[in-house]
This record gives sequence, structure tokens and C-alpha cells, in this order.
Amino acid sequence: VGRGAASVELTGRVRLPARLGLAQALADLGQAADALAIYRGLSAVAPETQVSVVQLLLAETRRLPKDQRSWKEVEQALDVASKTAPDSPGLPLVQAQVRVAQGQLKAARELLEQARDRTPERVDLWVALAEVAARQEQPQAALPILEAAEKRLGDRVELRLARANYWLRHGGAEAAPALAKLEAKPEGFSRQD
Repeated sequence: VGRGAASVELTGRVRLPARLGLAQALADLGQAADALAIYRGLSAVAPETQVSVVQLLLAETRRLPKDQRSWKEVEQALDVASKTAPDSPGLPLVQAQVRVAQGQLKAARELLEQARDRTPERVDLWVALAEVAARQEQPQAALPILEAAEKRLGDRVELRLARANYWLRHGGAEAAPALAKLEAKPEGFSRQD
């Protein structure tokens, strides 16, 4: 591994959470190569780290101009993650993110719909599905998905934020009243929400 914080000896003496934290910190600092080395080294004991490998490779690939992008390494990492960590909560989202980045919105939507149908209590899948639907079709396609999510899950902060994001991006005469309604604080939310 590189220099500085990344030069911490990564032996069995350093516990898994510390190594995961170091890898995340390096990724946050833009030191993807060092973070990838740590995540790959942990994949034997923590297979779910393969999802982080895919996320980092995807971010690195997206930074390149479109004509210079190669998806081979991302696809290989995604294949490994699918085989070694098929039940990882982050896997369906990263699979969909890869498909969106590749311009395969229909495939991304299908992946998210399948994941949402398997685990409908996960609000992040509903929000991601709404975002892909908005990109795939007309922006207003997101609203029925968010409404269905609210019926299923109740009033959630994540759903309000997704709706606010929709209205801020798309505006229109309905935007101001819709945003005002979202701003109202219901009794069920805490200060942390």
C-alpha cells in the first residue's frame, strides 16, 4: 500500500473494522488505488467488500471521458461480487449504478424492480428505482413510484428528500406547493430525521 495513512501495516493484528475504516477513508480522500488494495485484501474474510471494489472501479471509470472508458474491470469485479456476496445489501444498487453508467436504463430498472420486490422494506431501492424511471421515461414517472413506496413504508424522510429533489429539478407551477407540503413536520419524525 502507498505512503502516509495507507502505510499502516495491514496484518492480522489490525481488526477488520479498522481496515474497512481505513479503506473508506482512503476512498474518501481520492486514493482509490490504496483503498482498492485494502478492499481486495479483505475479500477473502469479508466478501461484501467486493461491492466496495465495484463502487470504486465504477467511480474511477466514470471519471474518464466516455470514449476512454473500459468496462471490463468493472464487469469482472461485479461478477465476483455477484458470486461471492450475492446477499450483500449494496449489490443490487451497485449493479444498477453500473447499468445506468453504461446507458442501460432498462436493465437497471429491471434489477431494481427485482430487488425491490424481494425486499420491499428497503427505501433506498424505491428511491433508486424512482430515479432510474425518471431518467428512462419522463421525469414525472418518479412520482408514482415514490407514492407507492409511501403507501408501503409510510412517510419517510428518504422519500420526502426524493420528492424534494424531483420538484427542485423539474419545477413547474406545482413545485412550490409540493415543496411547502414536504417541509411540514409530521409528528412521527424526530429531530434527527
